[in-house]
Amino acid sequence: MRRGGLYCVRKPGGNDPKRSRVLVILSRQTLIDSRYSTVVCAPVFSRRDGLSPQVDVGVFSLVSGSAVAVQTGAK
Repeated sequence: MRRGGLYCVRKPGGNDPKRSRVLVILSRQTLIDSRYSTVVCAPVFSRRDGLSPQVDVGVFSLVSGSAVAVQTGAK
């Protein structure tokens, strides 16, 4: 697992209508490489809704077109 890596999560659960979601890893590589069992992720969307925490992350093969990640903990 690498910081900035994209991961497809199948059956995200809850009332999510999608069969899968793409997440980007936000945690620092030092934490990912440690024995700590939790990393911070953010969902990746294929369109921007104009929200201030949304940032462009570029074009990826997992998502058609440009992708947008929502930063967690943004104010």
